[in-house]
Amino acid sequence: MGILALMCLLIPLSPQKAMGKVYIDITSPRQQVIIAISRLAGPYGDDISDILGNDLEYTGVFVPIERAAFIEKPRQDFNPENWSVLGAEVVVKGHVRKTGENISAVVTVYDVFDGRKILKKL
Repeated sequence: MGILALMCLLIPLSPQKAMGKVYIDITSPRQQVIIAISRLAGPYGDDISDILGNDLEYTGVFVPIERAAFIEKPRQDFNPENWSVLGAEVVVKGHVRKTGENISAVVTVYDVFDGRKILKKL
């Protein structure tokens, strides 16, 4: 999954709600989303997680939390309480599979405030 595609899917997140919709003003340098990108389980999971985190941080819209602070393990079920204490607004979890020459990833994005899955990409 391309970094640009993930960004486009994550852009509509923000703790501020208006009329049932959530927006981020990407022209405002002060409004940033605190994101936790869990280590993706499986082969190349560390590398892919690092690339994703670096790319999202580079946009200036996302501020990744250091993985050393994470309470929840990569394969554990998502629990918003484990992330809200860290200040995370969005959590990315998933796993990577390698079959022969093919590498695939399943990535799930969670909204910590609402405690629900907002995106799952295979």
